[in-house]
Amino acid sequence: MRNEDKVMSDAIKISELIVDARIGVSDEERAVTRPLRIDISMTTDTSAAGQSDDLEETVGYDVVVVAVADLVRARARKLLEHLAEEIAALILTFDGVSSVTVEVEKGNPPIEENIRAVSVRITRP
Repeated sequence: MRNEDKVMSDAIKISELIVDARIGVSDEERAVTRPLRIDISMTTDTSAAGQSDDLEETVGYDVVVVAVADLVRARARKLLEHLAEEIAALILTFDGVSSVTVEVEKGNPPIEENIRAVSVRITRP
């Protein structure tokens, strides 16, 4: 197999970013902040950075984390689905990111059954 025929499968993963957010369908739920757990996997070619050891050759996950946290805190939202779409769209604006998977988890949702958490996971090219 020639080098140019190989499929790139590199990813940078951000695990368990915890951000306080105002999210929920009811006004009461959105009136208070609650921690969300956010997992992100960005598909990107890491080979140049792997060879050069140069931060300029990769996606700076520190910059991504700050941008995502700022977005989440910026305003209240009703749905995890909406927030996940906003996060994915933001991450896809970073140079070198070809696709992204985002999972947003909300603990102890206000429903009658006893569950630890609910989450939404999306993948966008």
